[in-house]
Amino acid sequence: MKEHKLASVIRQLNALLLTANAIVCESGVMENAERKLGFKLSREPDARLKSGFHYVARFKHPIHDWKVKIIKTTNTDNREEAIAFAVENREAIINEYDKRKEQREKARKNDGNDFFAMLAEYFQKDSKYLQDDKIRTGSDITFKQRLQYLNAMERLIIPFLRDKEVKNMGEVSAGIYDELKLFLQGQTSKKGGTLSKKTCNTYLQGFVRIIQYHKRKRLITEFPYEPGEALIMLAKEDKGKNKPGILPTDYLPGIFKSSVFVGTAGDEKDLFLADVVSMLGLTCGMRNSEIARLKRKDIRRYKDVEGYYLFVWNHKTEAHNQTEGEEYRKIPIHPFIVDCLRKYIKYFGKEADDYLFGEPRADKDTGEIDGFLKQGKFENAINYLYQQIAFRMEAQKTGGLESALEAVEKGEWKNEMREKRITFYSLRHTFETLFVMKYPGQQLLIDYFMGHKPQQAMLANYLHINQAGDITFWNDYGKYFMDYQRIFMPPEEISINDRERAKEDFAKIEHLLKRNADGTILIDNNAIHTMGEMIMKRTLKNQAPVPTEERDYL
Repeated sequence: MKEHKLASVIRQLNALLLTANAIVCESGVMENAERKLGFKLSREPDARLKSGFHYVARFKHPIHDWKVKIIKTTNTDNREEAIAFAVENREAIINEYDKRKEQREKARKNDGNDFFAMLAEYFQKDSKYLQDDKIRTGSDITFKQRLQYLNAMERLIIPFLRDKEVKNMGEVSAGIYDELKLFLQGQTSKKGGTLSKKTCNTYLQGFVRIIQYHKRKRLITEFPYEPGEALIMLAKEDKGKNKPGILPTDYLPGIFKSSVFVGTAGDEKDLFLADVVSMLGLTCGMRNSEIARLKRKDIRRYKDVEGYYLFVWNHKTEAHNQTEGEEYRKIPIHPFIVDCLRKYIKYFGKEADDYLFGEPRADKDTGEIDGFLKQGKFENAINYLYQQIAFRMEAQKTGGLESALEAVEKGEWKNEMREKRITFYSLRHTFETLFVMKYPGQQLLIDYFMGHKPQQAMLANYLHINQAGDITFWNDYGKYFMDYQRIFMPPEEISINDRERAKEDFAKIEHLLKRNADGTILIDNNAIHTMGEMIMKRTLKNQAPVPTEERDYL
């Protein structure tokens, strides 16, 4: 009987411990204690903090439950502080959400003021105003820009204009526009400080777009600002404040090594991905999104010359049209990169329509399936690459490999990355910088390979590059890329195939060779001439190979 009671007590204690553990453990999902208080915490990356993250609180609405997203950053990596923040501010944050929602509803309803209804509708998905913009100006906006403009209209600009009792765009005078600039600069950002000038200018750009619409439709006769004064002037330090830095170029030659591409399980599997992704970023100047949507069949083979190139769609904008014009670009790739991609494809078992690195995901606006690669994968790639750069830098300083390895293991290079603003996008900036330095005056090629949208005057040149035959494209443009990409490749080594062919060649002319008494080969002009002919024939064959595979991709 006593044993039975003891077992019952033990079971009750275990149940209490499990309950307590469910309340205090940090699982990354919703915890029992937080749920009872009406919120849940999750982590978001934050390079400013040593831990590398801060907590974000999502609140439960008293009416709509968890169906609506009410999210607020806590600006702390301390869980207790985050919980205290959420408890103290929950009611105020939900009230603010309800107030903003009410303002949005009022703005969207045509309550007798068509002006504010138009402002609220302008940046909605597929609005007639955005369609008119694209037809009249030929310009488009990204999904992210549209959301930023929409948020600025609803949260800041419409309330400001209502407060000023503005009834139409004609009443937005130069004085009111200047007041709007000051008003935006005084607003609080999500991180707690005031909005940066760059963010204010982003919001103003959306409003300026609407002003230009009114001028185009002759609803106003003049702009409420002088030419060049629509946005807030930025100081030199502000202009480069958030721009990604470039990699230390002196330590980049030969940075990619064939020994890395072994393709094994565990952590090395992630390193394999990181290496190939960083290689494409640095040697091809591709955007993050372009790398994510790259498919195996986009690694295309030339028909008339030996080698491969990347077929990259230039659909950075929200609405894109994949036509055989300026909407794509061809990027030649070095044989070493082709070899690495071939090993990557074989190891991960990629098929023609598979995304090489990204995962298929529906576009938020169009619903079309596109490739998506998590930001953490890009961060792993640049961290791994910069770690190798740091090793080279330390080895040069200390003169020893062991001391350099110890210095890298301490992780000081991470602080250096933050100070220099090194991100994955730095690879694209480094690509542009080195390409300009290596080929000054080739602005057309730089813009083309970077995927910059061409000006109307340059459009014909873009089309000429894309429509050029393989031989013309290679001779006029491909050679620039081979010379540039060769900077980062390891010293060229004789491949196994080359060694075997050399043995075969040697066997064919061995009877022509004369030897000295000690067995060494005596140089003979006849043998040299025969070998030269064999090498020349092989070289000519390599220049215009006959395709051995039916498919036109890697």
